[in-house]
Amino acid sequence: MDETKTLDPITVQVVRNALISAANEMTETVIRTALNPGLSEMLDFSADLYNAEGDLIAEGKGAVMFMGTVSFGIKNVIEHVGRENINEGDVFVAAYSYFAGSHHPDVLVFKPIFLDGELFGHAAVKAHWLGITPSFGYGGPFTNMFQEGLILPGIKLVKKGVLDQEIVDIICYNSAFPEIAVGDMTAVLAACDAGERGLLALAEKYGGETLAEAITTTLDNDERTMRRIIADDIPDGEYYAEGGLDDNGIGDEPLKVCMTVTVKGDQMTFDTSGSSPQQQAPKNCPYPSTVAVCRLVAKMLLDPHTRATEGHWRPVTVTAPEGSMYNPLPPTPSMLYGWTAGPLGECIFKALSEAIPDKIVARSGGDICGAPIFEAVNPRDCRPFMCIPGQGPVGHGASIEGDGGDAIIFFCMSGSESIPIEIVEEKYPVLIEKWGLRQDSGGAGKFRGGLGVQRRVKALTDGLVSGVVEQSKFPPWGLFGGKSGLANAQALWPGTEREDTSAKFGDVPFKTDEQHDLYTGGGGGWGDPHERDVDAVLTDVVKGYVSLDNARKDYGVAIREDDGEYTLDEAATKELRGN
Repeated sequence: MDETKTLDPITVQVVRNALISAANEMTETVIRTALNPGLSEMLDFSADLYNAEGDLIAEGKGAVMFMGTVSFGIKNVIEHVGRENINEGDVFVAAYSYFAGSHHPDVLVFKPIFLDGELFGHAAVKAHWLGITPSFGYGGPFTNMFQEGLILPGIKLVKKGVLDQEIVDIICYNSAFPEIAVGDMTAVLAACDAGERGLLALAEKYGGETLAEAITTTLDNDERTMRRIIADDIPDGEYYAEGGLDDNGIGDEPLKVCMTVTVKGDQMTFDTSGSSPQQQAPKNCPYPSTVAVCRLVAKMLLDPHTRATEGHWRPVTVTAPEGSMYNPLPPTPSMLYGWTAGPLGECIFKALSEAIPDKIVARSGGDICGAPIFEAVNPRDCRPFMCIPGQGPVGHGASIEGDGGDAIIFFCMSGSESIPIEIVEEKYPVLIEKWGLRQDSGGAGKFRGGLGVQRRVKALTDGLVSGVVEQSKFPPWGLFGGKSGLANAQALWPGTEREDTSAKFGDVPFKTDEQHDLYTGGGGGWGDPHERDVDAVLTDVVKGYVSLDNARKDYGVAIREDDGEYTLDEAATKELRGN
């Protein structure tokens, strides 16, 4: 190590990016080897590197909400098993929401990494495994965590380099799709091995002490960056906003979502006090995931262009009363934690809209819109399957700078993607009959909210269908005079006498040629719609984003259509806008 005990900034940055490259290699390993398209195509996982204490040191590509919970999982598992019981070659698995956040199917696997006989770090992958939940999936009326599938509290999957076949058997015999479960487990183990190789290669190149100092310096630099931006860009004060959830996942009564953001000097505190108490139903968000969504929004607002490390979180404190919806206690269920977490993040944006309007966007569609989940036996190979056609992209909120993005993955799952139609149809007996932007879904404003999408899925065999759509009762709000976008919605058997527009259902018989429609929400608008440039409104109409009626009603713009040609009626527009 350098005798001055201080590394030059170039070496620090080279090491930082080499660590990120190693984490990215973990991500690519999962993508290349996983059998589940939810991992290989949708990237419903995170792959990252951590130091010996379980602090994030390098973020790979993947679902950022997962990444924000893994440090909790590593630390809780280590406390559970005892650090003295961790050996070189061990690999741990945890499918327990109160250790690693999320819900049980989001399984954490991590491999302790030893250097010269001492614990140096961890390579970790958190991924959504198929088939370890009950058959009715997300739509089930869960009232405790034991109904939600297999629980693994942090046990050794690999002991001193030897895979424990008894643990593998437990996983297989608790999975509806054991071959996929084993395949994905193997992919995750390979990714952890890749992370270990990458970290040890850097230790060999730079020396263990130099590598450790570079990591420490990186975390300290990220902390200073966050503290400086908080102190310089956000006025001290207490900022409040509230929203809601459609229901608790079983009943019909809405739940309350509250967020108070307190800024004092170079520190931020997020407080969920006032939100609904924990529910005897699946709409609960374990504390690690509550922290993760708050950290994610803080990072998006303050330092969006770098990969995260634990240093970014040091100035951020998250408070959630025990026994509340955002800090439930076992055995409270948490299957719908993601649908609970998202609106909390949106409330942070809303709370800070007056303090930092140049950094804030209006509300997005506000949901991952993963419906439908189709389960059946595939007539091609006579094997059971679970088909999730992928997340439904939503419209994002407009900002002071321009329109919101159309058809973008909800920010809580940023880093993941939609599954391509070709992959879904090749693997499963379903047909995607419609997939396009949802007209008029973006909220009107000086800057328009982004558009959601509409998707129709038809079954090509008999089976069961489940679906969960959140924020169907709470349209995405606009800011500073902007209007709300359309809310999320779904329909079973659309256009028939049986049409069912319930936002949540589970284990419903679904026959060949029957259809499911998904309508994802648009983003909220920004500013007075009558201030929108009339040519921009005309362009939106020509593209089919905005209808003629809504151009007149929302924007005060009159447009004539003649045989497919659209022209602006300037006189009528002036009258509508009162000019």
